[in-house]
Amino acid sequence: MKVVFISTHFRKNGAAKSCRRIATALYRHTDCEMSMIVRKAEDVVVDNVYEFATGTKKYVARLLEKYEVLRYQLNESSKNYRYYFSLDYVGQDIAEHPAIQNADILHLNWINNGFLSLKSMAALQALGKPIVWSMHDMWPFTGGCHYSGDCRNYELACNQCFFLNNPGPTDMAWKSWNRKKDFYKNLNWKFIATSNWLMQEASKSPLLENADVRVVPNPVDTDFFSPKDKMEMRKRLGLPTDKKLILFVAMDVNESRKGFTFLEHALWHLRQERPICIHEYAIVTMGRISQPILEKLSFKQYHLGFLEAEEKMVAAYNACDVYIMPSLEDNLPNTVLEASACGLPVVAFNTGGIPEMVEHHKSGFLAKRLDVLDLANGIEWVLGEDRDTLGTFAREKMLRDFSFPVIAKQYKLVYDSLF
Repeated sequence: MKVVFISTHFRKNGAAKSCRRIATALYRHTDCEMSMIVRKAEDVVVDNVYEFATGTKKYVARLLEKYEVLRYQLNESSKNYRYYFSLDYVGQDIAEHPAIQNADILHLNWINNGFLSLKSMAALQALGKPIVWSMHDMWPFTGGCHYSGDCRNYELACNQCFFLNNPGPTDMAWKSWNRKKDFYKNLNWKFIATSNWLMQEASKSPLLENADVRVVPNPVDTDFFSPKDKMEMRKRLGLPTDKKLILFVAMDVNESRKGFTFLEHALWHLRQERPICIHEYAIVTMGRISQPILEKLSFKQYHLGFLEAEEKMVAAYNACDVYIMPSLEDNLPNTVLEASACGLPVVAFNTGGIPEMVEHHKSGFLAKRLDVLDLANGIEWVLGEDRDTLGTFAREKMLRDFSFPVIAKQYKLVYDSLF
């Protein structure tokens, strides 16, 4: 069985990482032959990974991406929402690519930023091959947003979109929503929700009311992300050995959905309530975080930079005592899977797909959404508990529900059902 994965990026964002991991799990644990087509390989050279945008196509791809960004930019309500919304009519025709032609199954993943449009997906549909679409956010069933926040308009017909500077009954979101509605009418694709939360949200959208939607979570490599000696990892990273270390990771700390300000206020509250903890706790950060922002945190900070090397991420997870995930809305964050697989307890808001990974008072702490005081309570609770026991439960859940063999088996069942 030849399966080709289709993704805008190879490694740039969380969805690309999830796509790679699904493909790797299937390659290792099934007899499927795997290949991947990406718009951008990000200078990665891997067998059976094909960068579609090469030569002249790379120039066209760059223009299409800029056109999509500019078209939305002219209509955005705030530059803070620049990457929260994607168009559906900018893309490239990949149907004639040899990997597509030779595949038995086409497996779509995150395909935005000018890679695939509804028109180019229609060209794939016309090939008559079985198609699976793993949804990594809400875009496939909204009028353009990747996460809708508190807006529920997509449950009827997207309009009055607060991401747009001129919301109305027939705005850009409404037009996109209706184009998708027409496109989805005659599809027999298998849609995969990568969390139960995403499945519930998808079921509320009329766009997928007649679609075959199943839940298969994103996997984590539990052999690679695994427990290590804490003190050894701290020495390797130059971290103190006499502090309780709180870890925070963000691809972009300025993305409001990731909730950095809630962490900032929770740490301030801890320091106000128990000043002695300033000598006991320290903050470890990873990602794109500027020094002025780091200085807002109420404790000594150790910034490890933007770590692309996953070996260093494993070391960081193992060096720390708790991982904080203050996202206001998220699907199934890879960092929570990774931290848990390393045996690191997680404190997060009870939102999105996070409760499917973190068991409250068993493998971590789920704070009430938007409740800064509860988030602070969660940090203090975990740091006062038997963290080895919490970490053991966290890892056991990853092995049981999210490991490569478990998820590969579930996807193989989906593939087998197509024939």
